[in-house]
Amino acid sequence: MSNNQAAKKGPSLITIALVLGGLAFLFSRIMTSPEAPDTEASAAKAFEPVPDKAVVYVFRSTLAGGMHTFRTLRLYIDGAPLGDIGNGAFFRTVVSPGAHKMQVTNVRNEELGSLDITAETNQLCFIELSLSDPLSGKPSLKLAEGEEARKTIAQCKMLKGGSN
Repeated sequence: MSNNQAAKKGPSLITIALVLGGLAFLFSRIMTSPEAPDTEASAAKAFEPVPDKAVVYVFRSTLAGGMHTFRTLRLYIDGAPLGDIGNGAFFRTVVSPGAHKMQVTNVRNEELGSLDITAETNQLCFIELSLSDPLSGKPSLKLAEGEEARKTIAQCKMLKGGSN
């Protein structure tokens, strides 16, 4: 192959894949709710209960696999918008004790999953948002264990939520 033929060939598939992956990552960071101030995030990561209320943490760790990994998802609690979340982020919201419904939608507000929870007085409730099938991109909400959830949330950025 001559130098002229190589020059006409264009970018390699690896180069194209890297560029597309980088763009997907960039858009996942742009299309989420704004970050909370550092002081608010530090206070949230102290995991203190609120008297006569319940505290709900919803988090999405950095996920692996599939083209839907970088997709932004929208969260609701009791029908009120909480915000848009990408990988490596969490919301903290204070709610009245009792029954609540978490919902996850795509950015077109098509419901993709939900979870009914009972928030207890003076307690913390941890909910993990993950992809049950990374290839299809189907998200799932599930209750998470306290200690593991705290470790994961400590590595995430806090987002400003719309419901509090």
